[in-house]
Amino acid sequence: MINKLFLPAVAAALLLTGCMSGPPAVLRNSDLMRELFYPPAVPRGELEPDTAGASVDHAAYGALLKKLIKPDGMVDYARARKLEADLNLYLVALGDVELDTLSHYERLALLINAYNAFTLKMITENPGLRSTTDVPASRGWTQPTWVINRQAVSLEELEHRLIREYFHDARVHFALCHGAAGSPPLRPEPYTGARLVEQMNDQAHLMMSNPRHMEWVPARTTLRISYIFDRYRSDFADNDRDLARALMHWLPEPVVDALRERKDFRIEYIPYDWRLNGTW
Repeated sequence: MINKLFLPAVAAALLLTGCMSGPPAVLRNSDLMRELFYPPAVPRGELEPDTAGASVDHAAYGALLKKLIKPDGMVDYARARKLEADLNLYLVALGDVELDTLSHYERLALLINAYNAFTLKMITENPGLRSTTDVPASRGWTQPTWVINRQAVSLEELEHRLIREYFHDARVHFALCHGAAGSPPLRPEPYTGARLVEQMNDQAHLMMSNPRHMEWVPARTTLRISYIFDRYRSDFADNDRDLARALMHWLPEPVVDALRERKDFRIEYIPYDWRLNGTW
């Protein structure tokens, strides 16, 4: 019998040896291992209908994004450093908004913008950073150094509690930019309540048509998809096959046709690229 106390050590070793190409199947398909080493599971669902409520003016953030996002989707962090004062003003304004006053869609749009803007600020504070794994722990993902709803939160709390637990819509994983080349690209415009569904669907189609995140290999009958979809698989489906079906909503039509024709296709996870999603 395997000692349960020994499992975390074994899992950690396996995860570390395979982290850049996605965890081994023994981790991905074990409920215990997923509970230990993957993000907390949340109820799966769809975005509820919009509600009445206030909206937020993200025009200043939009103007900033237009200056920072290059045509290839990379971020100009050197310029972000020069415009840091403008970013700071936007972050202060975000933190002062009362979430309960907003419409349902406006609330999610604000939280996505906040996550992306906070991440942009975190990286900008570390000039010359080459990888998001090099962000100092004292100012990293788990530190409550950001303000939302007039309360201090960490980036992890913002993602998992305020966004994933509250909204139950897997499309947020196409929108939340973690500052790495392997993460979804930073959209060159802010999300807004009025265009939220359109923007999230467009972002999903863009990501699923990018070989960095999705590749169909006919010779091996293999669908290669970003490790993001393994890490957050429970938000989309219970297993790999159902995950592929869920992603068909946004995959290019030729790939969808191939998957429907070839029931024996395989799924591989593309190694996550931790390098910075921009230049200095």
